[in-house]
Amino acid sequence: MVISTLRRLALLACCASALSGCSGSGGLGLGMFSGGTGNATIVSTTESTRLDVSFQTAVYTFVDENTADLYFTDLTSQQLDAIIGGENRSEVAPDGAQILHVHMFLTPRAGRTPIEFSASNVTLSHYVLAGDAIGVYGGGGFMLPSRVFTREPGSDRFGGQMREATVRFLASTPGFKDRIGSGVLDGTVSARLDPEMSRRFSRLLSALSRAAGRI
Repeated sequence: MVISTLRRLALLACCASALSGCSGSGGLGLGMFSGGTGNATIVSTTESTRLDVSFQTAVYTFVDENTADLYFTDLTSQQLDAIIGGENRSEVAPDGAQILHVHMFLTPRAGRTPIEFSASNVTLSHYVLAGDAIGVYGGGGFMLPSRVFTREPGSDRFGGQMREATVRFLASTPGFKDRIGSGVLDGTVSARLDPEMSRRFSRLLSALSRAAGRI
């Protein structure tokens, strides 16, 4: 099955419902809380599956000019708070949910670092919540920071483009059905600077990873 790069620019948030039959809306939504925009797509290279997402929440934090963590989810801030607070995930998000974590470890600079999508400057973690089940995907690739915001982390908003980043299934809780296997992720994303919300995301993802047996 041949899928063009353009077609791959539309997915990540239907993964939760994708586990029981993917149907998603293209493009990334802009909730009042998020202050972020974007679109993302995962196309399986082993299955006839494509996942699309519409993000409700998009925030990031940074350590220095090279290091940033960006978090995206189709959960609202209220749903996120409820899940972090220990409420039942299947009741808070009965249709499932997705969370994408992009960790950037190097800002590309002309003449000093590679600036091409075959290089690598980010790692990716993608979490799929489907009822009580959790699936974890991971990979890496290259994110080119957007000139619309800033070439380096630190501004009110930060983001960029990713093309053909690799993603593969890593771990899950019992009952999770992987329908991706391995695939590629394309997208254009931006997030609002919010260190506190980013820390909450990080704590939640650590808990989900432990539950799935990844750490």
